[in-house]
Amino acid sequence: MQAVYDTLSEAIDALHANGFTAQFQAESEGVRCLDTDKLYLPDLLKITEIHRFEGETDPADSSELLVIECHDGVKGTLTMSYGAKNDQDDDMIRKIPVFRNSMPANH
Repeated sequence: MQAVYDTLSEAIDALHANGFTAQFQAESEGVRCLDTDKLYLPDLLKITEIHRFEGETDPADSSELLVIECHDGVKGTLTMSYGAKNDQDDDMIRKIPVFRNSMPANH
């Protein structure tokens, strides 16, 4: 069962303690691991958890934390912010397969 977190920072800290230490950035060419600068194609990744956090005063401050595992064993997170601050490539993120409980799922 997926853990539930109250805040984005709490989720990142807990996942980091469980080995999800890499940070990812979705770009038009693929998903980049910011720790190694390696660029992954979406079919070499899987999203294993999605955590949503609502903005306290403004819905535009909402965010999602995607928990990602790579084919080569690298594990980490990708943070998506909604509103004007989103700097992730949404189309690339939609190409990453979502697996929950080891089964494929729809986004």
